[in-house]
Amino acid sequence: MSHGAWGTLTNKFIYLIPLFALLYLAHDTIWEIGYGYEVKLGRYDDWKIERHGEVIVGPTIHDYQKIGDFVIGIHTPVHDKICGKFPYAIAEKKKGYFVLQIDTGKVLEFYDPTEFSTKLSELNIQQSKVDLHYGLLDDVWDPNSVHYGNFFTEDFCESQKDA
Repeated sequence: MSHGAWGTLTNKFIYLIPLFALLYLAHDTIWEIGYGYEVKLGRYDDWKIERHGEVIVGPTIHDYQKIGDFVIGIHTPVHDKICGKFPYAIAEKKKGYFVLQIDTGKVLEFYDPTEFSTKLSELNIQQSKVDLHYGLLDDVWDPNSVHYGNFFTEDFCESQKDA
């Protein structure tokens, strides 16, 4: 049974869907936040803040918020490591917090939520205005989370020794 021109067009369109999906996933989303800073959202494990092509914060940022002259956020620090034969960005089992002062470019990093909160108070950033999704820091390591497995870990690196 022939479906005519419509059937042929539909079949061609179905083959184009994976191509469009691949192009969408391969392209970075960029959000400008002023003073030349850009938040670059690539793969989930490669979100970062750049200025004039230089990485200022990250990867990998899980959430951020601009409040006045500051960008505050949470991230999982990573380090480069050769695993097997290839280099990977390996996630560290740390919960990171940061404050970027937009006009000076100064970045303060914390690994203690109390120190982060204290610094926000010192900068007159009201806690009631902070809307970061802190649970994302735990999702990285929770096997029941949709974000689990989005990062290369030391365990992954160990498994590549024989590969």
